[in-house]
Parts: sequence; structure tokens; C-alpha cells
Amino acid sequence: MQYFSLNSRNTLMLLYSLLLAVHIFFYPKWRETGTETTISWDVSGYYMYLPAIFIYHDLEQVAFLDSISKTYQPAGDDYQAFQIGNGNRVMKYTMGQAIMYSPFFFLGHAWALADNRFPADGFSKPYQVAISLSSLVFALIGLWYLRKLLLLFFADKAVAWSLLVIVTGSNYLNYSAIDGALTHNYLFTLYVAVLWTTHQFWRSPNMHSAMLIGFWCGLAALTRPTELILIFWPVFWGLSAWDRSGIRQRFREIIRQKKYWSGMVLTALVIGSMQLIYWRSVTGQWLFYSYEDQGFSWLEPHIIKGLFSYRSGWLVYSPAMLLCLIGFLFLLKKNRSFGISAVIYTVLFVYIAFSWDIWWYGNSLGQRAMIQLYPVLAFPLAAFFESCVWHRTWSAVLLSLFLFITVYLNGWFTYQAHKGGLLPTGINNRQYFWRTVGRFHQDPDDIKLLDYSEVYRGSMEQADLILDTSETSQWNSGPIVLLQDDTVTNEWMLAVPSDNPDWMRIYFRATVPYREPDIWKQDQLLIRYHVQGRMDHQESIRIQRLMQENTWPLYMDVQFNRYQADSIGVMFKHNLSVYPLTIDSILIYSIHE
Repeated sequence: MQYFSLNSRNTLMLLYSLLLAVHIFFYPKWRETGTETTISWDVSGYYMYLPAIFIYHDLEQVAFLDSISKTYQPAGDDYQAFQIGNGNRVMKYTMGQAIMYSPFFFLGHAWALADNRFPADGFSKPYQVAISLSSLVFALIGLWYLRKLLLLFFADKAVAWSLLVIVTGSNYLNYSAIDGALTHNYLFTLYVAVLWTTHQFWRSPNMHSAMLIGFWCGLAALTRPTELILIFWPVFWGLSAWDRSGIRQRFREIIRQKKYWSGMVLTALVIGSMQLIYWRSVTGQWLFYSYEDQGFSWLEPHIIKGLFSYRSGWLVYSPAMLLCLIGFLFLLKKNRSFGISAVIYTVLFVYIAFSWDIWWYGNSLGQRAMIQLYPVLAFPLAAFFESCVWHRTWSAVLLSLFLFITVYLNGWFTYQAHKGGLLPTGINNRQYFWRTVGRFHQDPDDIKLLDYSEVYRGSMEQADLILDTSETSQWNSGPIVLLQDDTVTNEWMLAVPSDNPDWMRIYFRATVPYREPDIWKQDQLLIRYHVQGRMDHQESIRIQRLMQENTWPLYMDVQFNRYQADSIGVMFKHNLSVYPLTIDSILIYSIHE
């Protein structure tokens, strides 16, 4: 059975149309506001250099950040730049991304200056549109050259299928067409540029190609310093064999071409020196670690979690990329030396990416940190599609079914992350994932599974009221109001009833003037299990997560016998939110199933 006829050029045009449609019609971020607009969260941090230099002429104090945050609310706080001992503010992120934004920033600035409907402040609509356009252009360029690169080594149909899987079956769709202003989409294209230029260099070594490689590698490292590992490819591309003689021969070639390699290294250093000059002028130090308390756990990398966790596992949210890992077997068979290079680089990349302490990378849709590796993974993926897998009826049917499911899931993940609301990126878990995946309607109780593992879904006919706090003295003066400086309420203690009920349901009424958007600051209902007067275990649920309206009768279900406790405590905790929380009387029922 011959595999479906695809032409890589037509496939690329089809994928271009898809990216344009998603970018412009499905979720145009420039039309959003606050933390959903293009220049928000980390993007606002990468971008901050440009308005600081070219609009406000304030690279040291970044004083404009306060008014920008108040007007546009691009993030939960002003983490994009933080104050240091000398009174200056230093940017958290390095400037590589700002350099890539800059041509489009100037277009947006020219638009804002020419159109009096928009302030020329760096964050109004013209700038949002310009940076969105920038991300789309980089994505289109990256795919164009990836196709050209793969065609040098693989059949046209294999290339077509590889592009189709990467765009429609992985989180690349989200991080190119929607959240494309993050670094990963740009780094994807820089990876393609390094691989393409490296191939040209080893075909015919010359200074132009060498300096281009230095420029691309320097820019990638200036965007994310860990991308320094990209130098691996210029050194080992086209290696004759991964043995002692092959490696010795490669380094002899490098020594013979030392003027080209000197030009490559010098170009990369010139690019990187811009960050050093910035740090020196703002901090007084040539090298400065700007990620504060965030860092790497080199001896305890989070590889299993990064690949397979329901929170943000790469292969959970992009299962189609399993074909890349299988494809390494075919790539090693086709070109053993290049296959070994690809395996070594992938292992090194994964180790570094998941050694980062915040291994889930914020609200990441299935490990955004993996996106820039996709040009490398495209080689084993193309080797897989070039194999004989399509020529057997049973394997072709199974593969077609697998691709259909994974493309559907990728579309579902993308839709629910932005519009459907059923995918809480970066905070998901196993219970919630399997209750909601693939669906479009949600049981209101399912949201509780993000904090707590069980929900009682049965009848309340056998429920008995065991506590009414309105009858206690604490409520004589009215509801309890928790302010920012408060921490917890008193703890209401309940002895486990002698008739051994299965469940306890806690009803309460909560009121907030505004739902706290930062989940780490949301107020919590705490359930504390006690054994012989000592707290043995604690569970919690975020109150604002449950609120569908400003005020609502909310409830949480607890299994009495879960931890073999003899008493259970109930209390409320205020987690630094600036919005006060008002708690009305609480009703607690015991339930027999």
C-alpha cells in the first residue's frame, strides 16, 4: 500500500494557510488585553529593551515600567526588570529576542507616530500587531528553510509528512501561530538557519558562511544562553564516523580552516558582547545572573516529568512526536554518523532543558522548551516516513489512525488552552486530564480535581448536617473578612462521626470584589486530618477557581477515612491577594454512599 501522495511544496502552502488562519482569525492576540495580548508575561520582558532605549531613553531605571504595568497590565507583577543594590533596574531576560523584534518594533512605532488614535508608548495596538506579525514571519521563514534542508537528504513525500506532523500534530502550532512571540518560535528558525548554513559551510568552507554561523549561534545564545550548545552542529556536522579517527580528522580540518573558525567565533563574541556591555553599564559587572533565585538542578534533572507528566509533559501534549523518537532507529540505519550526532544532541538538549528548576516552564502547553529542537527532530521524523512503514497495509492503517488521533488532540489542546477553557496549561494533573481530554462540555465539579483527587458525585439524600457555624460565637459580629495582611481563620474541628460516614461535604459562601487571576495568590479552603491531636495531613482547594460568579454557594467533598484520621479540621487561608475575601457561614454534612 503506497502512502498517501503528498507534495512538500503544496503541503507547505497548506500549512502556511493554516498558520495564517489560526493567527488572524482563531486567536489574534493583538486584539486581546492584559496578560492575553501579544506583549505580555515573558514576551514583555524580552521586549522591554526596545521601548527603554528608543522611546523612554531609560535603560537604567526603567521608570516607565510602573505606568505601563498600570495601564496595560501585561503581567501579574513587574518581574520584567528588578531593582538591584545601586538603585538601577536590570532586565531579567537577555536581549536576543528584542533584537529580532526590532525591525517590526520600528514599523509599529512609525504607525503609532503617524496615527493619533494610538499612543506611541511601546505597548498600544500598533506595537502589539507588529510583534504578532514578527512572530508569524519568523515561523514562515523557519518552515520554508526546514523544507529546503530536509529535501537535501530525504524524499519529497517524507519531507511533506514530516512538516505536516510538526505543524498539525505538535505544540508547534500553538507556539508559532498564537504564542509565537515567545522565544521558541524564533529559536526554531535560528536552529534551521544554523543547520542550513552549516551544511553550506562544510560543502564549501568560506568566510561568509562561517560568519553567518557565528551570527546565528551568537543570536541564539543571546536569546537563551543555554543555546550555546548549538556550536555542536558546526563542529560535528557531516562527521565521517563517531570514532577516534573520525573525530581526529574533524579537528584537523578545523585547524586547517582556522581563519574561518576564528571569524565564526569572533562574530559570535561580538553579538554576545552586547549583553555584557549592558550588564556592565547597569550593574557595574560584566557578568550578572539576572534570574535571581531561579536556576538549574544539574544532579536532579526533571526528565521523566518533563516528558511524561500530565502537568506539562512533552509527549502527553504532543504524542505525535513519538514518531521522532522511533525515527532515530531509521536515521541510524540510513546515516549512522549523523544519527549518532542527532541522538547525542537531543539527549544533551533534553538534559539541559529539564534541569531547569521550573521544568514546566510556566503555563506551557506541553513543554514549549522543546520547540527549538524540532528542526533536529525533523531528521529522524523524515527518516521514519521514508521507511517502508507505509508499504504494509496493517502498519499504514495503524499509523493513519495514530496520526488522526494526535492531530485531533493537538487541535483540542490548542482550542481549549485559549477559548474552550478546559485545559489549564501548566497546572493540569492526571485526574483532571482524563476527565476532560477530548470533551467540549465539563461537569462543574471537575475543576476541583485540579486541587483534590476525589469528588463525590452521588445523591445528598442520605446526608446529615453535622456542623452549622452560624450557630457558633465566631459569627455573632457577622461574616469573616480576610484582608491582605491576614493569614488564616480559626480551625473548626470535627470528630469523625461514630457511624463512619463515607464523605463530608463542606458548603460555604465566599465573596470577592474581583477574582484573583494569579492562582498562587488565590485563597484556599484547608482540610487538615488529625490523629490523636496531631495534624497528619493537609489538603486544600483554591476558592476562586470554583467561583463562576462573584459570589456563589461553593462546596468541597472530603473522604472521611482517607487518612484514618480521628478528627478533621476546616479553615480558610488568605494567600497574599490584594482582594479581600469574605466568608459567610459554613454548613458541613456527612454522607453515606
